[in-house]
Amino acid sequence: MGRVRVVGYFSLDRLTVAGQDHRDVPGGAALYAALAARAEGADVTLCAVAGSDWPQAWLDALDARGIDVSRVTRRATPTRRAWFAGSGDGPRANAHHDEAAWWTRTAALVPDTPVDLRAGDVVALMPVPWEFARRVSAAADAAGARVTMDSSAAFARVESDALRALVARTDAFCAGPEETRALFPGLDDDAAARELARSGPAVLHKRGSAGALAIEAGGAAERILPAPPACVGETTGAGDATTGALAAGLAAGLPFFVAGERAVAAGARCVGGIG
Repeated sequence: MGRVRVVGYFSLDRLTVAGQDHRDVPGGAALYAALAARAEGADVTLCAVAGSDWPQAWLDALDARGIDVSRVTRRATPTRRAWFAGSGDGPRANAHHDEAAWWTRTAALVPDTPVDLRAGDVVALMPVPWEFARRVSAAADAAGARVTMDSSAAFARVESDALRALVARTDAFCAGPEETRALFPGLDDDAAARELARSGPAVLHKRGSAGALAIEAGGAAERILPAPPACVGETTGAGDATTGALAAGLAAGLPFFVAGERAVAAGARCVGGIG
């Protein structure tokens, strides 16, 4: 099993599900991706920043699960706070994307660029600002490491041109409909995913309970990967877990479609509880 370096953000989540509020739930794309990659058996190092209010007990719990947190730094800035409202597998409101405080903390809590990359590593690059993503991608290229990249609708809307150019240089891109619609306005979901694959990377287009459309690099072949049956309670982190598990599969040397199947299953395991 190869090494996976997960790079991204933590958050403190507020989840509104069926009229009930769940506050200060541990979250963030980096958290979910690291847990999923570790569950798949990968050697995982987490590169993130713990804000001033991020509990040390949560870092200790990650360490106890075999995730290397030595690259997690702490800064005086409060943690980003995210609010997801919705139920089941339907659309959700991401109210935090419109809050100035979320963007301010995003800028203040950018992780450090990984410094110990080597050939054979897979970097799970979770949603981050484009300029930082470019630096991580360049470091991975210099080391001979591969990059599995994810993004969010927030970054895709404000940095679409730069993000499309960067995606073309990655090894695999994971995205959902919100991201691809922001990157390619006017294209349907299948067409947008194929356009991304033609630009260079393998693509895993995440579609919730419908599974994913997986397309090999360059668009050579594609498959629908169905999601296993799941009792959907709350979907926060499922897409991030999918990305982390895909990175683990690629680090283990699995073919892309096989790694994609395992990744979709990992995402499905994430939706049964709250957070």
